[in-house]
Amino acid sequence: MTRAIVGILDARRRADGSRLAVALAPAPARSFEDGPLRVSYDGAQGASASSLCLLDGHLDNEAELADDLGAAPETSTEELLRIGYRRWGEGLPARLRGDFALLVWDGRRAEGLLARDHLGVRSIYLHEMDGALYFATEIRHLLGVLARRPGPDPAGVAHWLAASSRPDSG
Repeated sequence: MTRAIVGILDARRRADGSRLAVALAPAPARSFEDGPLRVSYDGAQGASASSLCLLDGHLDNEAELADDLGAAPETSTEELLRIGYRRWGEGLPARLRGDFALLVWDGRRAEGLLARDHLGVRSIYLHEMDGALYFATEIRHLLGVLARRPGPDPAGVAHWLAASSRPDSG
């Protein structure tokens, strides 16, 4: 399953109390908003009024996950992931096998999780600007929601030109 996921985690408010407006891509798309989270996406989702699960990719251990959670065989992948996040929290990604980018949001706790597979087959692009975290599964969508295109990271360019690793890259 391939899908586009684009969002912003932004608790900022204008002086009049309204939220800052950001047009999210891709179009046509579904959207979800709860507290500081705004997301546009295409494809299937596991959602309720205040929670959301979006998966871009595939899980190789879905049956094992369903067994561990005691879920019915007809439970959707996204619903399994929502249940898993409620039970294991940030420990959920360690239990997953496959190639995926994942967004899970629990509005009751006003917290969520962005994760990708262990080998980095699927990507999640991030950009922090003015106190907000912008994210997307495709770089073109991330660039499309930013007010301005970010410049290159000077330290990153220097390490790239020198064919060396950044000190904090492990």
